[in-house]
Amino acid sequence: MEYIIILICKYNNILVLRELSEHPEIHYYNKNIIIQNIIYKNTMFIKYRLYDGLLLMTNELRNLFISKGFAFNKIKIIPQTVDIDRFTDIEMINENNAKIIITYMGSLNNRKDGILTLIRTMNTVKKKYPNIILYVIGGGSDKELKLIKNLTNKLELSNNINLIGWVDQINLPKYLFSSKILISCRPFSTQAKYGFPTKIVEYLASGKPVSYTHLTLPTIYSV
Repeated sequence: MEYIIILICKYNNILVLRELSEHPEIHYYNKNIIIQNIIYKNTMFIKYRLYDGLLLMTNELRNLFISKGFAFNKIKIIPQTVDIDRFTDIEMINENNAKIIITYMGSLNNRKDGILTLIRTMNTVKKKYPNIILYVIGGGSDKELKLIKNLTNKLELSNNINLIGWVDQINLPKYLFSSKILISCRPFSTQAKYGFPTKIVEYLASGKPVSYTHLTLPTIYSV
């Protein structure tokens, strides 16, 4: 369908641009079909040549496409933006009356975002700060939730970890403003190398300190 739309636009002299925030490999992966994976990895850049230009989020993505022979003048870096008005006149919350609240926002997929590593870290941190609370904002599969709950119970962290679940965009800033520190613990991967943890921009908009894994943040954003 994507090829058909591109060809129709080309036929009608309509400019066609493609936005991409992650490595193309991320959009298709099926470890159980080896042949399809091999074909895709060797052809995934072909369709992007049909576009008149690429709108990419990171320098790492730009360098990747240039290394594949794409023209520099057909690539534009478009950093992520955030509506700053969402972060004004925010009412703070403290559901657990904790002295220290840290917040993680994102998926519950450990391979993608390192949530289990964060929970294990909490086991160490609570020894010095027993009243610390980790808010986990986001959803996941039943399997992911089970892994998190099992680890939480095993480490006796039930009083230190609050699985908030999904939070709408209106109420999300309240949680961020109520936190002492905002966390991104994404492990190194192809997705982390070429993409950008979009939660970081909302974290920064809150004005709160942000802790992140350095090797997973594109160099243009790292300080």
